Amino acid sequence: MSELGNYHGLSVQELLLQAFVQSREVAKRIRADLLPALQPSSRIGAERLLRAIASRRIFDGETCVEIEVLANRIELMIADETEEVVCWDNDPHNMSGPACWTELRRSDAGNSLWRLANALNDLHALISSVLDHRAMVAFDFQR
Repeated sequence: MSELGNYHGLSVQELLLQAFVQSREVAKRIRADLLPALQPSSRIGAERLLRAIASRRIFDGETCVEIEVLANRIELMIADETEEVVCWDNDPHNMSGPACWTELRRSDAGNSLWRLANALNDLHALISSVLDHRAMVAFDFQR
């Protein structure tokens, strides 16, 4: 399904502008939250994405692949920073809910990575919308 439906009220120029703004947010979060957590030898993909953002080449086909790979890696890092905690209510008069439940709790680093993952997903959607629009225009032109 096309991502263009999520941004159907926006013109191509507005999509482009939002994509560039979102890319700057992603770059800021990568520098602040991701790079310090990675070993220098494992920063290659993140640094490649930062170079694409800095040179304003985010609409290359490789950028979406780079975002997907980085998002998958961040998901694993978030999982490492998340723990499942079993909670229970020790009140014998509790009639309002279950006596036992589980909660997921993330560290501060995990929360920062989670925000970065959301920003990456938003950037991916915006880039996909622009690329979809370009493909639609090319298709309409060929008819």
